[in-house]
Amino acid sequence: RKLNASIRHPNVVGDTNTLHGEVAKKLVVEGEHRIELQVRNENQSGLPTAYATATVALPSRG
Repeated sequence: RKLNASIRHPNVVGDTNTLHGEVAKKLVVEGEHRIELQVRNENQSGLPTAYATATVALPSRG
């Protein structure tokens, strides 16, 4: 549904990047199940290079 990202430091060719994320919120909007995610990218030194938030629609269990 929605993605908002902010790049704080460049990712250089050869860097190893690791994404970390967590579910910040669960909600139902007009019958649609959604989650809001908080995501960050870190390089091999542990330096955060980007932050993002995302809202994702998910299938319901019935």
